[in-house]
Amino acid sequence: MERTPGRTAAPVPHTPRRTSDAHSRLPIRTPQPRTPRATLAPLEERENIPHHTHVLPRNKPADEVARLAEKLLDDLRKEKHALQNEREDLRTEIRTSHAHTELGRQRELKLRTQLDKQESMITRYKQRAAHMSKSHIDSRDWEESQQRRIEAEAEAEASAARCAELEAQLEEMHEQQEVEELLQTNMRCIARAAGSLAQRSLPSEQHWYPRPIVSITEDVEAREQLEATQMQRDALLVELDEVLAHVRHLHTRCDALEEELDHSHTRAELDEDQLVSARLHAQCAASEAAWYASKLQMAEDRTAWLEAQLEHTQAVHNRVLAALQSRERSLKEEAQANVDAALEASRHNEARLHDRVLQLEAELDRVAWYEEAYAQRSRQADLLTEIATLADADARAQKIDSLTTHIAAMHDELQSLQSRHDELQEYNAHWERSLEGLDAKPVKRRRAASDAGRSASHARTFLS
Repeated sequence: MERTPGRTAAPVPHTPRRTSDAHSRLPIRTPQPRTPRATLAPLEERENIPHHTHVLPRNKPADEVARLAEKLLDDLRKEKHALQNEREDLRTEIRTSHAHTELGRQRELKLRTQLDKQESMITRYKQRAAHMSKSHIDSRDWEESQQRRIEAEAEAEASAARCAELEAQLEEMHEQQEVEELLQTNMRCIARAAGSLAQRSLPSEQHWYPRPIVSITEDVEAREQLEATQMQRDALLVELDEVLAHVRHLHTRCDALEEELDHSHTRAELDEDQLVSARLHAQCAASEAAWYASKLQMAEDRTAWLEAQLEHTQAVHNRVLAALQSRERSLKEEAQANVDAALEASRHNEARLHDRVLQLEAELDRVAWYEEAYAQRSRQADLLTEIATLADADARAQKIDSLTTHIAAMHDELQSLQSRHDELQEYNAHWERSLEGLDAKPVKRRRAASDAGRSASHARTFLS
């Protein structure tokens, strides 16, 4: 397989890790040597040109045809180099490891579009190759040469028939001319005879010799014969004029036929020249058929190469898709494991919070019991105060001192209970914040809210 000059196989790009981002795997694009080409515009413009525009002209010199063929070959080479560069770019882009990102999806779509474009180009080249096959070109050129040969033979036969007809007309005109010459000779003889007869029939006084004595009957007959001869002479003169006019017409027609015969000979020579030129065109067509056969072979080789490259690209694409699918499956499994771990942790946290809620409920019940005990102690203190007012002053003072001491102790106990109540409120607030972050069921939420409300009511009752 022929390789593009100045190009090497693109290696797998190494992905260095940056110091700022240890998890970055974006590739570093490195410049690659390319085959120098001016632009891809001729390739894109030639995609919409029909195949018959590449047929070399037959009515131009060989140098111009050779230049045109070299130009077409240069365009094909440029197109080949462009396709090879695109193939290597596709290989480089396919080998990158970031196809699962948004940029990778965009590049995958771009690669699929380019592959579809290459498939359409290969299909178009196959259609052109099928149209410009060697057997088709040979049969078409052979049919054209046979048609030209048949037309040349028909024209030659028509020219030969016309020449034979003109020769027959010429022979007929020669025969008519001979007959007219005989008629003219006879007319001249008749005219001379009529003149001599008229000369003899003149009166005798015009002559120096004496007139012979003739009879009246002979004179009348001679006059009648003279008149008949003059009438016959006039008729013969008129007929002679007509014959002369016809002869002149025949001469003119003979000249025209001779000119037409010359034209037919010239046309026959031209037909022979055209036949020779047709043979030369047939030879040129045979050489062009050989050239097109070589071009078709090149196109078939290039089509085979493109098909091989397409198969290779499809195989690489399938491998990349398989790698992407395996990567996606591994990511899904990892994400599912993370979700399961988070769910298990949330369930454990929920159980712990439930135990804490039970502890808080027990604490709230104990606070309620303390509140009831404090209320009973308060009633007992009131009763003792009433009893002390009824006793004597000394006993009252002693009782008041003892009650004051007891009240101070109760006050200290109340402060300890207040601090315990504040601590329970802090635990209750922490528990409410924990419940807000969990995806608990609505029943548990309502239960937690009712517990929080009950604890708040107990706290308010205790403070009152």
